[in-house]
Amino acid sequence: MTGTSSDAEQPERASSVSEYLDHVLAECGEDTSGEVSRDIPAPGATDPALHALAVVTADGSEYASGDDDHYFTIQSISKPFVYALAVDDAGLERVHEAVGTEPSGEAFNELSLEGGTGRPLNPMINAGAIITHQLVRPKPENPETHAQHTTSHSTEVQRRTARIVEGLSAFAGRDLKVEHDLAEDEYSKDYRNLVVRL
Repeated sequence: MTGTSSDAEQPERASSVSEYLDHVLAECGEDTSGEVSRDIPAPGATDPALHALAVVTADGSEYASGDDDHYFTIQSISKPFVYALAVDDAGLERVHEAVGTEPSGEAFNELSLEGGTGRPLNPMINAGAIITHQLVRPKPENPETHAQHTTSHSTEVQRRTARIVEGLSAFAGRDLKVEHDLAEDEYSKDYRNLVVRL
């Protein structure tokens, strides 16, 4: 006898997973103590009642609850995935030379830097995430990469962005896109989102 579930067990499992996700989402949705950021236009205009939860199991089964058909900006959720791309491209040793792994309870945009070296202490805070972005290899030159949107950023930055979007899309299992107007607005207002040189 194998450890795989029968066809009859699949609907029962799907039903129980879906019910559990509905329960978790309903329970978490009761907490309305947070606030939507008003610093940037798109998130500030987002309906705070929108929320969703999705799970993909190791066998590829997909389950979702809530507003899972709504497109949310991923913002800082991208950080661990870009960190993974940087490790894949540059190697763990090089990444650790550039950014530390100290845990932190500080704000996402805190300038947490190591004394004496200026090395960011954590890749999940903006200063560290900016470094890990720069450790991702730019995508090979391709005129189509930049045809859809013109920005003030250099070709290298655009190629690196294309590589990161491609990597994030692979993680998501579908094509993602950059909200260029939102990104440009963030660049113009927050100096802590600016790129630094390694």
